[in-house]
Amino acid sequence: MTEVQPSDQHRQADRLLDVVVVGGSQAGLAMAWHLARQGLRFVVLEAGPEVGHVWRSRWDSLKLFTPAQYDALPGMAFPAPADTYPTKDPVADYLQAYVAAFDLPVRLRAKVTELRRLDDGSFEVRTAHDAFRARQVVVATGPFQVPFVPPPAAKLDASLTQLHSADYRNPQALPRDGCWWWAGATRASRSPRSWPPPTRSTSPSPPPIRCCPSGWPAGTCSGG
Repeated sequence: MTEVQPSDQHRQADRLLDVVVVGGSQAGLAMAWHLARQGLRFVVLEAGPEVGHVWRSRWDSLKLFTPAQYDALPGMAFPAPADTYPTKDPVADYLQAYVAAFDLPVRLRAKVTELRRLDDGSFEVRTAHDAFRARQVVVATGPFQVPFVPPPAAKLDASLTQLHSADYRNPQALPRDGCWWWAGATRASRSPRSWPPPTRSTSPSPPPIRCCPSGWPAGTCSGG
C-alpha cells in the first residue's frame, strides 16, 4: 500500500490533483483502480486506521450476501472458493491486499471535515491536518455512517438494556430472557441467526421501504 506520508501530504496540498476519493473501502478502491489505469493524479482519503477497518468492526457472524465469485473488485479475484460466502475478516484482508497489489495512494486516519468549491471551479477537501485541491471529488463513504436510534427508544425504562446494531458483536452482549429486535434489511434477518437458545427474539415489521429513481416525487413510487 502506498500510504501518503506527512512530507508528501503538504506537497499534494500545494498542487492540483485530478481527483480526491473520499472513502477507502470497496467503492473507493474500485474507483482508485480505474483512476490509476487512466494515469490520473489522485489520493484516497480513509478515516479509519487501516483499510478494511469498517468491515472488521461489524458483528462477528457477518457474511456477504453474494458468493465469492461475485465479490471481486476490478482486476483482482476474491480468494475464496466459488459458491462460498466470505465473512468479514477475509473481506478486510482482501481490501488490504488489493491496495498493496495495485500500489494505490491511500491516506489513513484522514477523516474529511470540509468539502468546498473554490472560485476557479476546483474543489478543496480538508481533513484535521491537511488540505487537498482537486478538479473532481468522488464521495465513496456509504450512506450509513451515523447510527439511527428510533425516538421511542428514549421513552423506554432505564432498566432495559438497549443495544444498537452498530455496537452489536455477538450474543454474549444480549440478555438471556428474550429480546425485542427492531431492524430492516440485512441486520433484521442475519444477526439473530447467531443467537443461541434460550435467547428469543421478536422483530416487528418495519414500514415499507420506498425506492425512487433520482428526481422522482416520493408519492409516485410504490412501497417495496
